[in-house]
Amino acid sequence: MNIIKNPKNEAARKKFKIIGPIVLGVGIIFFLIAIINFFSCFGTGNFPNLFILAFFGLPLIGVGAVICRLGYMKQITGYVASQTTPVTSDSINYIIDNNKEAIKNVINNKKITCPYCNTLNDEGAKFCDNCGKELNKVCPNCNTLNDPNAKYCDNCGHRF
Repeated sequence: MNIIKNPKNEAARKKFKIIGPIVLGVGIIFFLIAIINFFSCFGTGNFPNLFILAFFGLPLIGVGAVICRLGYMKQITGYVASQTTPVTSDSINYIIDNNKEAIKNVINNKKITCPYCNTLNDEGAKFCDNCGKELNKVCPNCNTLNDPNAKYCDNCGHRF
């Protein structure tokens, strides 16, 4: 597979790898300060004046996580592909290996459908296994097989 590397993408990815963890870290710090402040006010009667930092910290955690993901997307998808491709390949090979005979039977075992009762019959059959009606009409003029409902021969136009 030919991968084209764009220098702009590489530069952006490097920036995301630096900015993402910083934003994520600031968000975690803000959130921790808010939670510690909130729980430390229990029993003291004081108002948690730093709890507002939680409302800044949680969005910063989300934004930082997205930026980190963008920075490490290539490594993440490469790892996921390296782990799932062998499993998928093995599964497909297992299915194919265990069904070779069935696939050959489907390909080689041609059937024709009876136009009267829709029963599958062997390709060379002249009469339906279920209803006994004729599966094909043979033209007495040119010996061509025709549909059983045909009024005229497909080959020579002879009227049945």
